[in-house]
Amino acid sequence: MKKTLEQDFILKDLLISLFPDSSISTFRKWVKNKRVLIEGKEVTRLDSSLKKGQLFEIVKTSKPLSGNIKIVLETEDFIVLDKPSGILSVDKDHGVEISVHKVLKNYLSPKKVFVVHRLDKGTSGLILFAKTESFYEEAKKQLEERKMKRKYFAILEGELAEDQGEWESWLYEDKNLVMRVSKDEGEGMRALTHFKVINKKNNLSLLAFELETGRKNQIRVQSQFFAYPILGDKKYGSTKKWAKRMFLHAYELHFFCSKKQKTLSFKSPAPELFTNLIPF
Repeated sequence: MKKTLEQDFILKDLLISLFPDSSISTFRKWVKNKRVLIEGKEVTRLDSSLKKGQLFEIVKTSKPLSGNIKIVLETEDFIVLDKPSGILSVDKDHGVEISVHKVLKNYLSPKKVFVVHRLDKGTSGLILFAKTESFYEEAKKQLEERKMKRKYFAILEGELAEDQGEWESWLYEDKNLVMRVSKDEGEGMRALTHFKVINKKNNLSLLAFELETGRKNQIRVQSQFFAYPILGDKKYGSTKKWAKRMFLHAYELHFFCSKKQKTLSFKSPAPELFTNLIPF
C-alpha cells in the first residue's frame, strides 16, 4: 500500500492507526524485514518521525525465508506464502528434507503453526498456514464448505478442443499411494474441477483451473485421465523429458477473515518458465 501523509506522525502511531489488528511485534518484523518505506527509503526504527506530505509505503513481500519461500502477508492469525517448486509443504515422516512447514516452525518459534492446506512438492504458488487454533478451525471449515477459492495455472501436453468446461470424476488411492480415477461412478471421492483454456501453442495448452473440491493430486490425476497430462508431471503421464519442473502454479487464493469481516484475495504471477513457453 502507498499513502501520502496528511499530517506528521511517529511511525508506530501511524502503523497502529492503519493496522489496528496487528501487534507491535508484527510492526517490528516489518521494519526488520525492510517492508516499511518513506520516500522509497527503508525506515529502521518504529519511533521515526514522519512529515506531512511524505510518501509512506508498505511493500507486499518481505525478505524471502530460507528455501526462497516468500511471505505475501503475515498477520496475528495467519501467514500467506509463495512457495517455489521443488519444496514439500509438510515433512514426510519427520524426514530431513526441507519443507515449508519446517521453515515456518523455525521462523515463528516458539509459536505453533497449523497446516490449512497443502501444495504438492512440484507445485509452486500460494499456500496458507494458520498461526492460531481459532483461525485454523475457521479456515478448515471454509475448505470443507468449499468457500475457500483456489485457482491454478497449468501447462498441459496436447491442445484441448474445448475453450472451457469442467472435469468430474471419482478418485481413489491405490496401494502404491497413487491417485486413480474409478471406473464406477460413486466409488471413491468425488472430484470436480473447472477449467478455461487461455492459450495453445506447439501442442501445449495453458489452462486456468479452479477447484470445486480439493482432493489429493486432483488436477494432476484428472489431467492424465482426460489425456492431457501436466507438462513435467512424470508421476501422472508426462512424456516430455526436457521439462525442468511440473508446470502447475497456484496463482490465486481467496478466503474470508472473520476478524476483518471481509474476503481477502491474493495473487501470484506465473513463473517465467511458464510465460516463456506460452504467452499469457
